[in-house]
Amino acid sequence: MTRLPQYVHVRFNRPGVATSRKELEEFTRDFLAIALEEAGWRGGELTVVYCSRQMIRSMKKNYLGIDEVTDVLSFPSAENPVEPTSNQPAYLGDIAVCLPFAVREARQAGRDPSRELALLLVHGLLHLVGWDHDTLERERAMWAETDRLLAIALERVEPPKLALHGDER
Repeated sequence: MTRLPQYVHVRFNRPGVATSRKELEEFTRDFLAIALEEAGWRGGELTVVYCSRQMIRSMKKNYLGIDEVTDVLSFPSAENPVEPTSNQPAYLGDIAVCLPFAVREARQAGRDPSRELALLLVHGLLHLVGWDHDTLERERAMWAETDRLLAIALERVEPPKLALHGDER
């Protein structure tokens, strides 16, 4: 099987990230490339947008009809994604991550915010490649795959220490 390139585009549509954007971008690209390969995809393209509470709330309201802030949203480009049949990697979709919300939630739950980011990226990626947690059986399977991919990818790339500016904490 020929391996195709993997492209992970990272965008920052929010102020307030005190962590080096370059470091966060490199981690995001490297981490998701590992997770995508380990999930069995021979190539793919996706975009990750780090956004504000206001932006993710607006997206959740517009696309899901729920007016609340969340940590991560996934927007698959296809309902049933398939491996590419040509030499071009398939565009899998977009992942939106609200770092301020994710960091706060992780800290309140006593979890490491950097590991929480890794978990959210894997969760979003799995949705892009067709996984869902709409039934108990599928939820269990998705969490098992999440744990597997997290363990592998975190063994190979270290997440950055997440820091936010004062008003975003």
